Amino acid sequence: AFWALNQRSMREYTAIEANDHSSRIAMDIMRKNGSSSFVHNGVQFRKDLVPSLETKYDLVIVHRTMIELASEKERFKLAEELWRRTNRFLILIES
Repeated sequence: AFWALNQRSMREYTAIEANDHSSRIAMDIMRKNGSSSFVHNGVQFRKDLVPSLETKYDLVIVHRTMIELASEKERFKLAEELWRRTNRFLILIES
């Protein structure tokens, strides 16, 4: 998703990943030719969602997250919370 969006002149990206290993892999992929800087200046990584529901995003992409939640109730709760954080588009990608 990042690479596709990077072609569209996005100002900033927030990647949320609780797993340290997955975050490190994503960070390494996004680095400029082995340097410490990312290919885009507006990339930031977080382990959790921003606590405030006032923080809104134009596009929220959720990939293989819902399947990891134990119950249907938890999945609906997360979907509702993500929708409240979305200005325009919410994309859910699940198997």
